[in-house]
Amino acid sequence: MRTKVTLFLVFLNVALFFYIFKFEQNWQTERERVEKGLLVLGAAATNLQSIQISGPALRAPVDLRRHGNEGWFVTKPFEWPANVFAVNDLLNSLARLEHETSFTATDSDLARNGLTLASYGLAQPRLSVTFSAKDDGSEAQTVQVGDTTKDGRRLYILSPDRKWIHVVGSRLAEVLTKPADALRSDALFSIPAAEVVSLNVRPVSAQASRIERDGSNRWQLRAPISARANDRAALRAVTGLTSLRVKSFPVNPPADASNVGLYINLTGNNRTEKLNLGGRVPRPAGSPEIAGESEYYASLETTRNNQPFTSAIFTVVVPATLESLLQQPTQELREPRLYPDLDSRAVTAINLSGPGAAPLTLQRLEAGAGAPPAWHVVRSQTAADAGTPSADAAVIDRLLARLTELAAVSFITEAPIAADLENWGFSQPERVIALTTGSTPSPAKLELGFDRDRRVLRARFVGGDATTIFEVRPEIVTDASLQPLAYRNRVLRELPAGARITRLRLIDETVPDKPLLDQNLADASAVPAAGNVADLLRQLQTLRADTFVTESFDPKAVRIDNTDRPWRYRLEADITLASGVGSSSTTTTTLFLSERTGGTVQYAGAEEFRAVWRVEQPLIDVLWRIVSPPASPAASGRGN
Repeated sequence: MRTKVTLFLVFLNVALFFYIFKFEQNWQTERERVEKGLLVLGAAATNLQSIQISGPALRAPVDLRRHGNEGWFVTKPFEWPANVFAVNDLLNSLARLEHETSFTATDSDLARNGLTLASYGLAQPRLSVTFSAKDDGSEAQTVQVGDTTKDGRRLYILSPDRKWIHVVGSRLAEVLTKPADALRSDALFSIPAAEVVSLNVRPVSAQASRIERDGSNRWQLRAPISARANDRAALRAVTGLTSLRVKSFPVNPPADASNVGLYINLTGNNRTEKLNLGGRVPRPAGSPEIAGESEYYASLETTRNNQPFTSAIFTVVVPATLESLLQQPTQELREPRLYPDLDSRAVTAINLSGPGAAPLTLQRLEAGAGAPPAWHVVRSQTAADAGTPSADAAVIDRLLARLTELAAVSFITEAPIAADLENWGFSQPERVIALTTGSTPSPAKLELGFDRDRRVLRARFVGGDATTIFEVRPEIVTDASLQPLAYRNRVLRELPAGARITRLRLIDETVPDKPLLDQNLADASAVPAAGNVADLLRQLQTLRADTFVTESFDPKAVRIDNTDRPWRYRLEADITLASGVGSSSTTTTTLFLSERTGGTVQYAGAEEFRAVWRVEQPLIDVLWRIVSPPASPAASGRGN
């Protein structure tokens, strides 16, 4: 009994699963049939290779074709790459076009209801869409678009076999009536900026200029001369060109629109595109001029399907900044800096020479372990030894910075003649600058020459293969001074660790027996924490010169305004240095000081420094407070 029940239940399960399987399959088939039944074009609108749209609703017929891997192109009313998003929208609209209802379009069926194709606007349709999935355009099918329904939300369309009238959404008309300008890409060059390896600019009546990117990703000017290009300017030019956009394709451009004034070639990876820039597009009467840009007629030469292709005339807006780079490429794209690759940290010597002064060398000497290199002033090649005076590193750094930044105001010529060189001051240069990096002197020296009026300073490199004459700013002559004192280290003395000032005396030479200051500081507890003495001690701890006047010192007088004047003050300081356990040594240093002139000028000199210099303002101020203390009320006669 149990066996029969079990077999019966197994039979029921098999039947149930069979029924479910068949029902589900039929339901799925029916769903697909319904869905496919809603699609007007279905498989016929997939993998399309060409689309033509025409009719009175369009200003001009539009022809779209796919060119293999190159993608879609507008081929009518002009030929240009298509906008990918616009074409995809059109393709999706056709492939997914659904009807809301359909009815037969045969004449007999329409006549029974007293209607014709004209009743739906399909006798003379306002739009016709012809499409094909074949590369050669064969087996094309055409859909015709008629009137809208009375509510304005739907369209009547005629099926490709002309047997059915479908009612579809009105958005189809919006997609199909887009003009060619809305379906084309607005990009001009297809080569991206990062891929560009060469830019060639050729005005019709001038030489071509060509810049190329080298292996180190730097730009080089190859024509009409060989020189470094300005990397930033080259990048601006390339980026500006690849950012250009087509503004419009005029229907009837003027006859002179094809007269090219400037040829621009961009070369990328195994491809070249050439922009032919013509005349300016005249502004419509009454329209305002837009500052900073100009509109030009142009055409583009490139390759389509491995064949040369020249586009129709279009218009393009060129920004003024880009136009300037293209119109004067040898000036605007060239590297203006005279030392574009100078690494100031690698410079080990600067040789300076000029008329009326001995040659001067600034030599960098390596210091001990852990100490930075020290610069020294060498007055001749035979004096390059450790005894040469130290130079101020900040002054040397400033000179190197000026050389690194030295840029041409303009490029004068690439082929100077002897008469020009003489007129420009190169027969006796104002400065000759030679740099040494590492242990290798530069093969080229920089010569700077003034013209006869000393208004314009020109520069050139000699000793290499360069022939360019630059105009540069004249400040570099002052920066590259031939006076050794201009580079001398401003720090005259810095007290070492363990040394301190144990006595200060300031004496007015007109009354030497009455010191203005006499302070015994041997006892550390006697050193004031504030006040004039404390300020003076801080200034003498590191004695600095503002600028040096001369390297000779006369203990009797100082020359001020071309007049020898006696020193007014004498500042003596005892410096005690601990030299061992319980022992010390004391030396006395003496500074001679002039009177303060003009409020901000005071001179100092000393035999031990073999120099006269201008005192820095903080020391001037503290000395003034000591020598000219405020008058007391009683002394001034203004008592209580």
